[in-house]
Parts: sequence; structure tokens; C-alpha cells
Amino acid sequence: MNYSSERIIKNKVRLLNLAEELGNISKACKVTGFSRETFYRYHRAVNEGGIEALLDTNRRKPNLSKVVIATFIQPIEEIIINAEVKQTA
Repeated sequence: MNYSSERIIKNKVRLLNLAEELGNISKACKVTGFSRETFYRYHRAVNEGGIEALLDTNRRKPNLSKVVIATFIQPIEEIIINAEVKQTA
């Protein structure tokens, strides 16, 4: 885990701990600058997957074009090579 990941988790855990200490989620969110919705998302993540679940998840959809291209290029190259071999034979 790199430094930025540790810092991100530390801030999220700080929010969760402060809410527990104060006994008031709204105040903890106001002090730390997080929304209540974010608090509940972090809280749910910790309950379901532990502290590691607080690592940032990428919301962007994966670029499947690279995967598709890689999947189809090799078989196409093999077809072309086989066709060239047959033509020279």
C-alpha cells in the first residue's frame, strides 16, 4: 500500500472513529467535511469488507476496447500467417 492510499484510508477511518466518539454522525461529518451519505457508504464498506474496503474504488467503466483488441488480434494474426504460409507453399 502506498503513501496516498494510507492517507486516504486514514481520513476515512478518522471520520468513522470521530462519529463513534461523538455519538453524532452529523457533527462528525461536519467537522471532517464529509457528507452523511459518504459516512454511511464508508461504514457499510467497513462492515462488509473490513478496513481494506476503504481503498478508493475506481468508478470509471473499464475500457474494454483494449481487452477486445488484445483478444482478437492474436487469432487474426495467426490466420494471416497461416494464409501467407499456404500461399508460399
